[in-house]
Amino acid sequence: MDSKAYLDFNRCGTPLVEIVTRPNFHSADEVTDFLKELQRIVKWNNIAYADLEKGQMRVDVNLSVSPDDTLGTRVEIKNMNSFSAIRRAIDYEYNRHVAIIQA
Repeated sequence: MDSKAYLDFNRCGTPLVEIVTRPNFHSADEVTDFLKELQRIVKWNNIAYADLEKGQMRVDVNLSVSPDDTLGTRVEIKNMNSFSAIRRAIDYEYNRHVAIIQA
């Protein structure tokens, strides 16, 4: 496992913190619970305001659906700015992928 941390200072002098997780979420609820806890930790430690609606925190979601334990075709949902939008996008893409697999 890579134990390095990378900072990107190419955002108008604002550091970019990127967190990449393992593919271990199984529902929109798990994703939003994780993101809310991450937001809480960031705010509590005065790292950032982390207000999604103000652009202080953005979320990219990668989603893959497969009938077995392998990863299927991945779709990336970029720059989500609210927990409800993240949930709707995950639900939509999940249902779309399942329909394709079943067809």
